[in-house]
Amino acid sequence: MQFFDYTIAWCKGEISEARIILIFGILAIVCAILFWKTGGTPHSKAMLYPLLIVGILFSSIGIGMLVKNNARMESFARSYYDDHAAFVKSEKERTEGFISWYPITFKIAAALTIIGLALVLFWSTSIGRAIGLTLILLALSIFFIDHFSEERAYIYHQKIVEEYNKIKQETLP
Repeated sequence: MQFFDYTIAWCKGEISEARIILIFGILAIVCAILFWKTGGTPHSKAMLYPLLIVGILFSSIGIGMLVKNNARMESFARSYYDDHAAFVKSEKERTEGFISWYPITFKIAAALTIIGLALVLFWSTSIGRAIGLTLILLALSIFFIDHFSEERAYIYHQKIVEEYNKIKQETLP
């Protein structure tokens, strides 16, 4: 497998992740509307706004990722074939930048889980529990999505480092 095949595989993985995020967002919006329309209790009606916010957030992120990564595949191809070494170097720097965020996002998701649990346990109003449950749902989706994203990023980054080292060896006298 050539190096650029790993780049395309990474982009396709990001596109698949974007589709999952978009579907999750749409499902959250549908669930919000169903809770609001068919729910007969204050707790079910209170789920409308928190789920709508999460649904809109995830739908926006999913659409943004789809657009960005489809465009990125085209620009990556041009950059790679124009200047292979510069492309590898820029990808190395880019992936090092976003890989460092994974531990932070996992800590944020853990904090959201704890806050959500506290809201469900200690804020007994309908809206308090709705916000708490939605925060837990948001945190679990972050854990789930970033788990696979992190794995894919580390695999891609390892291939970048291997290619970067190979280029450095070829350019040495």
